[in-house]
Amino acid sequence: MGETHPPERLGDLRLVRLLGEGGMGSVWLAYDEALGRRVALKWVRHGSPALVERLQQEAHLHARVEHPSVCRLYQVGEHEGVPYLVLQFVDGRTLDQAALDLALPELLGLFVALADGVHAAHCQGLIHRDLKPSNLMVARDEDGALRPYVMDFGLARDVSQDGLTEAGLLLGTPAYMAPEQVTGAWLDPRTDVYGLGASLFAVLAGRPPFIGGREQVLAQVGQREAQGLRGLRKDLSRDLETVVATCLAIDPARRYPSAAALRDDLQRLLDGLPIQARRMAAAERLLRWTSRNRLSASLAVGILVLGLGLGATWLVLRQRAQAQSEWAQRFGQEVLRMDSALRFGRMLGPHDLARELGLVRRRMDGIHTAMAASALSRGPGHFALGEGHLLLGELEPAKRELELAWSQGFRSAEVSLAYGRCLIQCYEDALVSTGGILDEKEREAKRAEHRRGLLEPALGHLARARRELGTLALEDEARLAMVKNGFDEAERLARAASAAEPWHYDALYLLAKARALRGRERLNHGQKDEGRADLEAALSLAEELQHIGPSDDRLQDVAKFVWLVGAPERLQGLDSLVCLTRAAAAGERMLALNSTRTDMLHSVALNLVQLGLRMAVAGRDPEPWFQRA
Repeated sequence: MGETHPPERLGDLRLVRLLGEGGMGSVWLAYDEALGRRVALKWVRHGSPALVERLQQEAHLHARVEHPSVCRLYQVGEHEGVPYLVLQFVDGRTLDQAALDLALPELLGLFVALADGVHAAHCQGLIHRDLKPSNLMVARDEDGALRPYVMDFGLARDVSQDGLTEAGLLLGTPAYMAPEQVTGAWLDPRTDVYGLGASLFAVLAGRPPFIGGREQVLAQVGQREAQGLRGLRKDLSRDLETVVATCLAIDPARRYPSAAALRDDLQRLLDGLPIQARRMAAAERLLRWTSRNRLSASLAVGILVLGLGLGATWLVLRQRAQAQSEWAQRFGQEVLRMDSALRFGRMLGPHDLARELGLVRRRMDGIHTAMAASALSRGPGHFALGEGHLLLGELEPAKRELELAWSQGFRSAEVSLAYGRCLIQCYEDALVSTGGILDEKEREAKRAEHRRGLLEPALGHLARARRELGTLALEDEARLAMVKNGFDEAERLARAASAAEPWHYDALYLLAKARALRGRERLNHGQKDEGRADLEAALSLAEELQHIGPSDDRLQDVAKFVWLVGAPERLQGLDSLVCLTRAAAAGERMLALNSTRTDMLHSVALNLVQLGLRMAVAGRDPEPWFQRA
């Protein structure tokens, strides 16, 4: 292990020449004689078993990325214990070299394509974590047009070198690292947004956002904002400076939420349209307003002088508000890390989510402990705990925590939004309990009670959030359509939300769950054709979503429910034993994805016993099912 160079032949690959060497290994031009094409062979010098395993895992994700601006990965192999990668050969220059010959519009056009490629990779759950100009290539395509490529996506990292935070090691290129990589916080797509912004800064300014020795750069990252671009190049527009500054914000919550959002703003710059990102200093806003409103400014000064007697009270209130805001920001970061852990864990290949779920629990415990430090932390803390319980699907604890946040005066638009989402889900679940009430008058009375106690307050909170935020996300609009029984409109909105950001598929999951529950109710009330249609629509949605979230146990839960309800109805024309068998298989897959669901062990065991009994009645051997139960 640890050979410097690969052999002259590796299967169908024949080495042509050395392209470059680095700390991780060497890169070679090779010829694939079987397919008749040139490829790049990356020979990984440090071939530890852990690295080989990680390369295999990330290659599975990389291979799913199909985008013209992402370098394709063809193969991951191993020769005498040394791993190697076979990649698309890009015959071009690195972005920092190519940028010297490009006009600004051409350069921004390349970054539009790069951001789109990075977004495509994020949609597959893959984060690069080391975006920098030397990992971005530019080449001419067959038509002579320039095309950029993102290289080394998630693979070109050596665990013995600098880079991302992994198992306690600091890995990456300090000059282009996001603050969360330095501190060891959770990484998500906004980490790559920072890398794209740092790369754009570097090619525009001729140097990275922070300069100096390694330790100096690491000390600056996360401690202060990068210098404004116009301080280095006066010819650049304020909008372009704002776009780059938004990418480089220390707090990930202030960055673009996705590479797609960055792509859209860059395209707006090219099209001469107003950008979405806005960041103007308070002093600058005041100066501009004063220059336009001299009389009003003079009156304001007079009013300020008259109000000096209230200054002390205002200062105290301001300090309290600032302290509460700092707690909210701190806890908000924890919620973002919890959300990222679960979202991207669910999008990875099938595996037990116990690690991700344990991380969420530990961060919630940390929030609970921190709340003892100050009374001002309690409102933001209860809100963060409510969000955590929502992520875990624990509606009653979430509702209780959000009510506490509200009662303690912490009533931001974000609290209204979370509270509204929680109450809508509680309302949907409450309707399930009414489905078994056969007396129509009693059933309607109970539903009216749920509408008053859950749905109406939910609609009020969401309306308040819409007023304060200006708009609601598509997935929240889908939730609203769902509770009004507008399933077609709900699905349209949910699909639009998922198309924009595929990792936000919760609205489609909730729609699948709601249609499954409505299907059971319709069957209970003799509406067999309508009930079967709802069940099949729910099952189709759950199976479709499993391609996005292959480790999402909730989708298996929906599938299990549908097959169980559909068994007596011969769902999809299948025999009831087949339906029960598929329900049992979905239940066991659900437990394999989430071993912490001890509440479901009993349910799955009962399903297996039921299947065994039905097998016995059908004259088949029930013993295997009883043993598994």
